Amino acid sequence: MSKEKFGVGQSIKYAKRKPRKALLFVSILILLSFLVNLLLLPYIEKYVSKNKTREIEKLKYEYALMSIRMERMNKSIEDLNQKDDSLYSGVFGLDPLSKEVRMAGTGGHEMNADLNGYEYSYLLKSTNVKLKALEAKIQIQQESYKRIDKKVKMVTSKISCIPAIQPVKNKHLTMVSSGYGMRMHPIHDTVRMHWGIDFAAPKGTKIYATGDGVVEFAGVRHDGYGKNVIINHGFGYKTLYAHMNKINVKRGQKVSRRDYIGDVGSTGSSSGSHVHYEVMKKGQKIDPANFFFDDLNYSEYRQMMEISGRINRSLD
Repeated sequence: MSKEKFGVGQSIKYAKRKPRKALLFVSILILLSFLVNLLLLPYIEKYVSKNKTREIEKLKYEYALMSIRMERMNKSIEDLNQKDDSLYSGVFGLDPLSKEVRMAGTGGHEMNADLNGYEYSYLLKSTNVKLKALEAKIQIQQESYKRIDKKVKMVTSKISCIPAIQPVKNKHLTMVSSGYGMRMHPIHDTVRMHWGIDFAAPKGTKIYATGDGVVEFAGVRHDGYGKNVIINHGFGYKTLYAHMNKINVKRGQKVSRRDYIGDVGSTGSSSGSHVHYEVMKKGQKIDPANFFFDDLNYSEYRQMMEISGRINRSLD
């Protein structure tokens, strides 16, 4: 009986000692951890600070490079703006964009509230402001180039449409027989206004469109022109080719400069084989000699003006 009591007492006593040992062990661990942290903390802080400083320096270096690149981009855009205003706009007759338009959207007002609260918010905000300004300038320049491109296309179209060559191949100007102005009519034998230039050429000589356009008339008229073609070039310009022997186009057909449209003849009121050529601008007949700038050099042009200006007898 006494032995049993002794065994139970020992077990109770041992069970009471076990939590105490565990508590002591945990306390020692906590103390050791505190001491280790206390000793190592300066080194840890130094390591973290060193890495952070290195990252900050790299960030500043990258920011400096980015700023340089953005400044170069800004300078390039400024050069484009200057060329746009002084060259492109001037050449194509466009008004340069105003300073107010070019500066639109490039102000420095607060638009980076979401970047506040960071240690280096000023770097982020400064970069973002510069980028926004560049984006605005690029967009404005793109819009300016769109209007220039539109104008270029229109000018290019106009250049190709203006009647700028002779209606027959006349390299040495030997075919010009009578020019624009008062001339003696070959049939009525009276002085009349001659509204075009006569190019004397053998029957069947090819006649060419002098500019891009659409055939407005192709047939026979009873006003002395015989078989003739009228081309509407747009921009207020029309050309007439009269006394043709053969017509090679039809009404509504699109033609380009130097397209073959028919042959030289002597139909209608005519005293010889030739093509009577007229240029009209906004309904007014004007001297065709002023438009042969695409296939004549300066000396040839002077010669053409001299020949067409001679007072003689016309062929129609």
